Amino acid sequence: MKLVHIKNPNFEVMKKIVEIEQEAFEGAGNVDLWIVKALIRYGLVFVITENDKIVCIVEYMQVFNKKSLFLYGISTLKKYRHKGYANYILNETEKILKNLSYKEIELTVAPENEIAISLYKKHGYIQEKFLEDEYGMDLFYDNAETAKLSDEHLLESKKGIYNFVKVDSNTERKFKESLEQYEDVRVYVKLPGKFSIRTPLGNYNPDWAIAFREGSVKHIYFVAETKGSMSSLQLKQAEKAKIECAKAHFRALAEAGLISDQYIYGVVSSYEELLGLVK
Repeated sequence: MKLVHIKNPNFEVMKKIVEIEQEAFEGAGNVDLWIVKALIRYGLVFVITENDKIVCIVEYMQVFNKKSLFLYGISTLKKYRHKGYANYILNETEKILKNLSYKEIELTVAPENEIAISLYKKHGYIQEKFLEDEYGMDLFYDNAETAKLSDEHLLESKKGIYNFVKVDSNTERKFKESLEQYEDVRVYVKLPGKFSIRTPLGNYNPDWAIAFREGSVKHIYFVAETKGSMSSLQLKQAEKAKIECAKAHFRALAEAGLISDQYIYGVVSSYEELLGLVK
C-alpha cells in the first residue's frame, strides 16, 4: 500500500482516476478529465496504489480566501472496498494537510450514505447543518436524459424515504397517490436504476419497494412492478421474460431461506391489485 500525491500526471493516470470514479458511483461519478486536471492543478489529489495499480482516490479543493479545503470526493475500487483503504487515505492525507497549515476540511454527503457518514464521524467530522436540495432536483433522477423531464413528473412525497418521487407514467402516478392515501402503507420508495436483478436478458429494475403496517397484511414487505397492462401489445416479450426471471429470483431466495416469503414480488397495475396479493 503506497500513498501518492498526484502532481504532474500523464493522460493514462487521469483517465484511470475518472474510471475509478465512474465505477465507484456506477456511471454517475462527478469527475471527468477536465475536472481531474483542475483538481490536480488547483487542489490536492492523492491516490493509494497496490503494485502500481490505483485502488483508492481522494480529492480536495482549495476554498477561496480561506486556509481550508473542501473534500470533493473519495472513491475506492469495488474489489478493494471494506479493507480500510478509505480510512487509511483520510488518515494520511489529513496529516499532510495539517503540516501544510490547513485549519479545517469541509464536505457534503448524502444523508442516505451511511457508510460515508460513519467514516467521517470516525475522523471527527461534525454535522453543521442539513442542506435541503443541496444537489438540485437532478438528485432524484437516474440519468441526464430523465433530468430533462418536466416538473410534472416529480411529485412531492409524504410517506416516501425522499421528499420527491419521479414517476414515468400515469400508472405510476396513480399508484404513488394510492400509496400516500392508504393507512396500511408505512413507507415506500421508487427504486433507483442501480437496484437491479441480473437475468439472462440483462439487468431488470423493479419499480417500487413497499412496507406495510404490521398486522394489516400477510406480506409486510413487497417489491412491485407497475404495468398498465401485461398484454403483448403493451409489454415487449423481453420485458415479460425479465419479469418471469424476477419471480424465479424471489422464489429461489425463499427456497434458500434467505427471505421468509416467496410472495414478496408481483406485477400490478393498481394499489387495489397489490392488496389482492398481500392480504
